[in-house]
Amino acid sequence: MKRKIRVGIIGASPSASWAVQSHLPALVSLPAFKLEAVATTRQASADETARRFGATHAFDRASELIEHPNVDLVVVSVRAPEHAPLVRAALAAKEHVFSEWPLGVSSAETRELAALAERAGVRTVIGLQRRLAPSIRYLRDLLAQGWLGRLRSATLHVAVPLHHLVDTIAEASATGQRKLWQRL
Repeated sequence: MKRKIRVGIIGASPSASWAVQSHLPALVSLPAFKLEAVATTRQASADETARRFGATHAFDRASELIEHPNVDLVVVSVRAPEHAPLVRAALAAKEHVFSEWPLGVSSAETRELAALAERAGVRTVIGLQRRLAPSIRYLRDLLAQGWLGRLRSATLHVAVPLHHLVDTIAEASATGQRKLWQRL
């Protein structure tokens, strides 16, 4: 059996963070990943999130998470102005990175980070809202196959109960299914 990818999430405040609403529920349901560590700006909140989602480690400084030897992938899920400094630190530590969008405050900063990632030899992903959502992927497939003709404008209203989505992702991951929209 392949070793699980050990994930550390920066910005995992238990009260109102994107990580707690989105990343953490999905990660704990996917068999290929292990939630290894969380970091917030306060130890008490990091401890609470770690307890709630089963993380092995909790830190009040992002640098400790980034430097931890058991973290394979760093997720940066904090306010946008803090993305680039944290991504830069993770790349310097030669860690793979998933960062929320926008990556940087300018195109120049984003290009700099891309160059740092290439030099570090690590993989990076920028999380664009809904980019990998099943409904958006399905729409992309319909467009690519010509079912919708020439698209001039679109307005989407999407709602999927979180528990249903998490169950669907977990099941699809376990069975190797690639097109999740087929299951929703």
